[in-house]
Amino acid sequence: MSDRILYEQDFYLWLPSTAILLKEKRFEELVLTHLNAIKLPEEMSPRKLGLSVEVFPINCSFKLDEVLHPEYLPT
Repeated sequence: MSDRILYEQDFYLWLPSTAILLKEKRFEELVLTHLNAIKLPEEMSPRKLGLSVEVFPINCSFKLDEVLHPEYLPT
């Protein structure tokens, strides 16, 4: 089942499937706009965990293609 169809039909099944695609760096199989749908539960938000805006900014300063670039990720 494609990423797009899975996302539209079963969001909670889509989440682990997407995690596998990301881990295996199979980016061409992802619909990147769907990644915006992933939200942390409120109790896990950076502010609730005591992380300041300086440590964990509200808006990421990196573009998605920068973060997904193989040379950017730690080995």
